Amino acid sequence: MSLLFHNRARTIYDLLQYRIFFNSILRSMIQSYLKLSVATFLALTVITFNSSQETANSMLSLLVFLVLLGFPPFTIIFLSKNLLAMREETFQKRFSSIFLNLDIYGSLQFLSSASKMVFLYLLRRLVMALTIVQFSQYTFVQIFTQIMWSTGIIFFYGKVQPLNEPLLNQLEIFNEGTILICLYFNLLFSEIGSTPGQKYQLGWILIGIISVNIVVNWVLLLKRVVTMVFQTIKEKWEKVKIHQAKKEPVQSIDRTNTKLEKTKLDVSKSVDHIPKEEGVFVESEIEQQEIIKKSQGPTKYLTPIGTQKQTPTPLKSAFKQGSYSSIFTFPKPNTNLQQRFDPQVIETKDKFTIEAVQNQEFISKTQLLQQSPVVTELLPHQQHRNLNLTPNILTGAYYQDMLPHQQEDHDPYRYYATSGILPHQQKEELQVTNPKDQPYKSLLAEYVERRRNIGEQFNMLNF
Repeated sequence: MSLLFHNRARTIYDLLQYRIFFNSILRSMIQSYLKLSVATFLALTVITFNSSQETANSMLSLLVFLVLLGFPPFTIIFLSKNLLAMREETFQKRFSSIFLNLDIYGSLQFLSSASKMVFLYLLRRLVMALTIVQFSQYTFVQIFTQIMWSTGIIFFYGKVQPLNEPLLNQLEIFNEGTILICLYFNLLFSEIGSTPGQKYQLGWILIGIISVNIVVNWVLLLKRVVTMVFQTIKEKWEKVKIHQAKKEPVQSIDRTNTKLEKTKLDVSKSVDHIPKEEGVFVESEIEQQEIIKKSQGPTKYLTPIGTQKQTPTPLKSAFKQGSYSSIFTFPKPNTNLQQRFDPQVIETKDKFTIEAVQNQEFISKTQLLQQSPVVTELLPHQQHRNLNLTPNILTGAYYQDMLPHQQEDHDPYRYYATSGILPHQQKEELQVTNPKDQPYKSLLAEYVERRRNIGEQFNMLNF
């Protein structure tokens, strides 16, 4: 009984914390901002203090006016102080209404500019409400004010592109362009406009422009929905195929071990016995999995050449569809090469790993950055993309777009920088490290410092 009560209380608490405080309040405030501003400005035009009731109404109107006036600068100040926090799931559940569809994974400089989108959105409506009330007899003043705002918004979206999808940015520019054209036409309907007959003819043109805008938005929305449905069906089908593949009979372990001996990729062998120019292809998927399991285990190491602690370097990698191949040797002692790694890291990270990339004939040396072991454990949909290597902050190892739960087996520190994580993966199983943690800040600073010297160190390497 107590457990049931606790679960219900927890559900109510989560509802209050994430849905009501503060997303629902912020969303309602943003959606009703224009109407509330117009009503407040109208109330301020008849403000009086003759009776207690009128005084209370006037004080309430002044209070609401101050809230409306302070809300736009509040959004920009609040977001500027929480640029990194916007990527956290808990922060998004509470405050995502004020940065909805914003591209939160850009640079800090970009986020600082993009966060002004909500500020401009609210300020535009505040000015519109002011012109509606104070310049109700001067329609052309209202139209000219909105023409200037619409032009500025188009420049903002064109230069900053704050939204997380190019299509959304283009659609916003298209919608603002439609509004701008309609505003120019509305000048002809104001007191400085043309005759009634001309206004009647221009009205049909205005209806046509608005109809085109509505049709374009509906077509893009329908296309987006259909694409999402097909993508969901495709993902379900991929899961079914993977589930069926797991049910297939597994080949004999003895046969697999025999194959591994022939490939010279067994971790029991030292790197110095592998010819530099030899590349071996392993066609069987089961053998590939066994090779990765043997070579990338947390306790599997190769014997380094000589006494100096060095990091194995991939000198040549050739690939073909459905195959794994790689050759690793140890470079000659190079002080410039070793400057990038801490001594304790070099001592504990002489691990032999296999580069596993599908659907590529050859992978360039510049893509590997050459001075670190490469670990690859890609999901099926990621194997067909041209992925960028991401450096591990502490160990210097480079992971190819690996997910956090995939890196845990290879990275005991569990601090890493990842890229290429898809949205559906972020929602399902990923937990982002809190960037406000002090250890993360120091590691991030170290990572940035290392990245500054990658270009110079790479040019000094000998292949």
